[in-house]
Amino acid sequence: MSPSVQQSIQRTPSSLPYLPHRQGRHHCRQRRCKEVCEDMRISTWCGKCKCSCGDGRYEVQGDDAVVFHHFARLPLRAQRLALSWCNVLQLHRLYRASRGCKEHAQAGLASLPKITMVGNAGIEVLDWLTMTWSVCTQLPEPQTEQCIVAGPWLWLGHERGWSKLPSDSSRNYYASGHGSSFALDNPQRVLSLSGFSVCPYSGTGNPLTDVIAPREYNASNGEWQAADWDAFRYQVPRWRIGCATAMVGGSVVVAGGYEDDEPGPRRYECIPKSSVFALDPATGQCGYLDDLPLPSHGIDQVSDTPMRTHCAGCLAPDGIRFVVSGGKAMDKHVQFDDDDDDDIVDWKPRRSCIAWSLASGSWEEMPPMTLPRSAHKLLAAGGHLVALGGHRDLATNPEYTKAEILDEAAGRWLKLPLDRLPRGAVACL
Repeated sequence: MSPSVQQSIQRTPSSLPYLPHRQGRHHCRQRRCKEVCEDMRISTWCGKCKCSCGDGRYEVQGDDAVVFHHFARLPLRAQRLALSWCNVLQLHRLYRASRGCKEHAQAGLASLPKITMVGNAGIEVLDWLTMTWSVCTQLPEPQTEQCIVAGPWLWLGHERGWSKLPSDSSRNYYASGHGSSFALDNPQRVLSLSGFSVCPYSGTGNPLTDVIAPREYNASNGEWQAADWDAFRYQVPRWRIGCATAMVGGSVVVAGGYEDDEPGPRRYECIPKSSVFALDPATGQCGYLDDLPLPSHGIDQVSDTPMRTHCAGCLAPDGIRFVVSGGKAMDKHVQFDDDDDDDIVDWKPRRSCIAWSLASGSWEEMPPMTLPRSAHKLLAAGGHLVALGGHRDLATNPEYTKAEILDEAAGRWLKLPLDRLPRGAVACL
């Protein structure tokens, strides 16, 4: 397979305004299509891609991509490569392109990881082909021996399968609702991080007592126990509500969110944080990364503060970036009166996305989401980032998209046509 054909396979999402091209050649899709035909030794140009103007912009017949109408002529290895670089929506178009493409696209969609929702209503799995949710009696079986947490369930490998996580009676209910759980291996266990501020303010100036609860579930004996972080207890920051978290390079990374405080009787204070820290799950040793950066001008409605609360985070599919998306641009040190509902402020949600690169040790900008989101879910599935649900600004975005997927080759997020989104904990299995 020639380098030109391989390049066209890897970089031909239909949403790209301009396509990569060989040096000295026009970069419009008409020329790109001609190059593919030429490299594949097709005697005449297929004519399925036509320029609409002289500056290199294109018009594609049938909203197709260059590789799609050449798919049947590609070698088997090239077909597999093309499928591996297609996003979900491209696979759907390929599914409808022809009978020869249908089987390949169907196989590609079936091979994608299963996005699973575990809630009070039961277990529901997303069917990538029909874009609908199917009710299941049991969780799908992941193709891995590593620990996975899916709501109240824990995957312990094929030999032990799924097991139900027992409730931790020592955890405060408020803390359990504002924490995060992380699956760890060697040995297999679950680390649960949560915290809340005990506010026994009695008018005498009693100091605020911080409660941070690192708890571990030992899969070998089936019991919860306190994590042994005594050596570095003084380093551990207060836990944050509405933060973005992920396991990155063996550490728990926490970004954004806010701490709660009680500055006076019947007064409540939200303290947003732009700092980012990484915890060693074994010892509790803490180190800090660079603070969250300001988003580019014009991406968010509010760009004068780096604060992000109720944001979402996950490890990128490439395994070397920690991605933080959306969230609310909360102001610093906002106080509320418990008896006054007028104090409630509706901060604007963001649509910007940023990523901490392990390679460069710095923050990088990523394509912004199609809509501002907060309190949403972010996960990696099938080589793409997927944003699910969340709150939005109805005043500026009356049309709400329940989910969207990032096509990094195209440099943009694409809306997923989901009619509904179940509630519950999400996992990619």
